[in-house]
Amino acid sequence: METKRILAIWAALGVLLVLGDEAFAQRGQRPQRFQPSRPTVSPYLNLFRNNNSPVPNYYTFVRPELNQMQVNQQQQQLLLRQSAEIQGLQQNLLQAQTAGPVSGTSSWFQTPGSRSTFMNTGGYFGRAGAR
Repeated sequence: METKRILAIWAALGVLLVLGDEAFAQRGQRPQRFQPSRPTVSPYLNLFRNNNSPVPNYYTFVRPELNQMQVNQQQQQLLLRQSAEIQGLQQNLLQAQTAGPVSGTSSWFQTPGSRSTFMNTGGYFGRAGAR
């Protein structure tokens, strides 16, 4: 009798978890998880690492990690600048699309001029046999 009660409790908890997860999915939100912007552990703790290496721990563990952190920060700044530029271009495109269609009457191909024909090289080369 006791095992049936425990199984019923576990089944009820399972149903609640599934329904709760679907409720978050329907709202389009998931609970936010903590994502630190920097490592939570200092790379300098690697200085106390005991590896029987002739190279000091700073150059094998700490310095590469600091360099990688600097590269990651530069990449993050570049990505932010690029996303801002892309957003600006998208806004310009949206404004151009809402301004209306372009007629093309002021374009270079609509200006009147001399007619030319295909493969007419008379203006570039002299006539054969002409003096």
